[in-house]
Amino acid sequence: MNRLGAGTRHLRLRSACPFRGAAWKEWMVTYQVLVWLGAALLSISGWI
Repeated sequence: MNRLGAGTRHLRLRSACPFRGAAWKEWMVTYQVLVWLGAALLSISGWI
């Protein structure tokens, strides 16, 4: 009985994970692009 409960809990977590993982990855990519653009602008301006 316990094993079955753990299995359903695991499945529920797995089904909830992809969306959260995709959103996190998307946010990280956006953040990296913003940081890269900021660094490029600063170096072009001659601040670095």
